[in-house]
Amino acid sequence: MAEVTDDDDIIRRTLLPPRVLYNFPNRRGARVESTMLALSHDITHSSLQQPSQWRQKSADVMKRARKQRDKSEIHRFTYHKYVEETHHAQYSKQLQVNTALKNKRATLELLIEKLQGKYSAGVPVVNTLEEIKAKVASEMEEKQRLLDRNTERQQIRKERPKEELVADEAHRQLLAQESLLKDALRQTSQLYSEITKMLEQLMEVQASLQEDLNDKKHALELNTKAEMECPEPHLKEKTVPSPKLYHHRGALNLDTDVRVDFSRPQTAMLASLNSWHGACMKNVENGKRSQKKTLTLCDGSEKLLKKHADAIQQAHHYVSKALQERINELQHMANDLRQQLSLTMEEIEDAESTTQMLQGALDNIQEPLKICENRRNLHSARPKREMIEDVVQRDLKVEASDLMEQNEYLVQRKHKLSLLMEDLMETKADIERDIERKEKCVTLDQKCLELGSY
Repeated sequence: MAEVTDDDDIIRRTLLPPRVLYNFPNRRGARVESTMLALSHDITHSSLQQPSQWRQKSADVMKRARKQRDKSEIHRFTYHKYVEETHHAQYSKQLQVNTALKNKRATLELLIEKLQGKYSAGVPVVNTLEEIKAKVASEMEEKQRLLDRNTERQQIRKERPKEELVADEAHRQLLAQESLLKDALRQTSQLYSEITKMLEQLMEVQASLQEDLNDKKHALELNTKAEMECPEPHLKEKTVPSPKLYHHRGALNLDTDVRVDFSRPQTAMLASLNSWHGACMKNVENGKRSQKKTLTLCDGSEKLLKKHADAIQQAHHYVSKALQERINELQHMANDLRQQLSLTMEEIEDAESTTQMLQGALDNIQEPLKICENRRNLHSARPKREMIEDVVQRDLKVEASDLMEQNEYLVQRKHKLSLLMEDLMETKADIERDIERKEKCVTLDQKCLELGSY
């Protein structure tokens, strides 16, 4: 596009015929054309203007053209300077954004590594805790089974005869085992509740770590995409529309040149960098504390289960030992009772023999008593005059007295022996019943021993 460069050219064009002015399509030529049309109109007017006026109008046109040209140059210079500064600012901002994206990528990668490590470390802890939970549940079932077995053994021992229901060592050990099993079952139940609660907390922490890890991975993916939008920003080369721009000293105040009305980009309320990083590290610390607490609980659970197992095994040993000792004691007592029964049977046989002997002696003494009585009767039939206390009379009285004493002694001995026989028979029955009770107790305790605690 042709431009007007000096005043002589403006004057030359002004003096050209109107048809020549139509060849200037720029805005300056259009203004000059409108001015010349007005002059031509004045020429045709009846009253002509003065040359000074005509020259003044040309001078005004040239002055106005010069001012517009200067103003256009100022605008071009200012806008060019603004564009160059904008390019530099855009380049600097892109570099700054890329640097921030790289730093954010490094931060995200570090946080992802921490979260991934903590989450991966929590997976075996969760598996271990689930195994411990299953083991504790199995231990609870086992302890309940042992408690039921202990109750069954006590019910079996309650079937002993009333005379044998004594608080022996086996009974005391069974009660001690029952108390131990109930206490172990209560502690195991509490441990199961703690493990369940800890497992829920650990799963929540793992879920939080997984969610945070997924968010960080998604943020890293978006950060990478944003970084790839402008991986290597470059500064545009300077454009020089006119060499006069670098010789112009004036400039416009862009704040008052035009009014810019636009809405800045708005974002929702965002968390601060410190709170964002703090929230991530809080998740990591929560995972670390939960895993440490879980491992401590697992160790404590193992120790408690081992302690219960040792105590239950020891109680089982004590109960078995007490039952075995009780069985041995009952068998020993039964053997002693059998021996006493044998001796009692011998005594009964001897008493029966003695009774038969005494009965024979009583039978044998009856004839002498009869003879003695007859002889006394015969001797008492003497005449009155012959009734004297002679030697015969005295001997008959002594003989009758001795025979009667012997008979009474034999009767008393036989009666006493009969009472002794009754006592022996009662003792024999008691011994037999006691032996039967002992054998029944041995059978019941043997059944308890064979039933066992396991």
